Amino acid sequence: MTIELPCAMAGCPAGKRVIIGLTFYYFIFFLVLACWFTYMWAIIQDAISQGVAAHLAEMAVIKAAATKAGTQAAQAQAGQPEILDLMKNVVGTVGTDHPLVAKIVIIGKKPVIAIPDSLAVPAVMASGAFGGLIHAIRSTYFHVIEGDFGQADAIKMFLRPFSGSILALLFYMVLRAGLGDATNSADAGAGIIFYVAVGGIVGMFTDQTVSKLKKIAEAILTKPEAEQEKQSEGGQS
Repeated sequence: MTIELPCAMAGCPAGKRVIIGLTFYYFIFFLVLACWFTYMWAIIQDAISQGVAAHLAEMAVIKAAATKAGTQAAQAQAGQPEILDLMKNVVGTVGTDHPLVAKIVIIGKKPVIAIPDSLAVPAVMASGAFGGLIHAIRSTYFHVIEGDFGQADAIKMFLRPFSGSILALLFYMVLRAGLGDATNSADAGAGIIFYVAVGGIVGMFTDQTVSKLKKIAEAILTKPEAEQEKQSEGGQS
């Protein structure tokens, strides 16, 4: 039994209205994403500032108590201002008084800003949507220039930012779980910039991302029996 798809789903050429509507959609989607990403980035910066302020206040109390104790080592340490590298941060699951506040953790005797996942996830998803939007705009342009832009392509490009955002979230969780090639340790500098950049790349190159996720899945799960039989037959031949 064959199912005949309607013309709109069978690759019919897209008219001018579809192209103009898609262009308008790209413009509106870009404005919404730009506002959302700027808002999230401002929240992240505010969370870092609050985390740093809380840490410095706590250290000031500790140093004041140590100085009051009268030890020379404590007095020398109290006289040295603590230097925090605001670019050195790591995304991690940390306990804070508020889910939207960063926390200072000590790794290798150095303070590192730990940004909670609750702040990283929206930024990564927005970055993935940006990557998908870039891919959709470029693909639409080249298809229109070649004259082979169809109705099915229009639907695909319409959904591309959403698929990019979802894949960016999934790949973020894979990296945070330590299942990918990259690591999420603080020593490797896997901070918020790293995950946002990866999210954008994932959104732009969804096909490569799906292939990578497939390899990760095959390393964890059992391969389908049909594929195993093909590989065994090829080895025997």
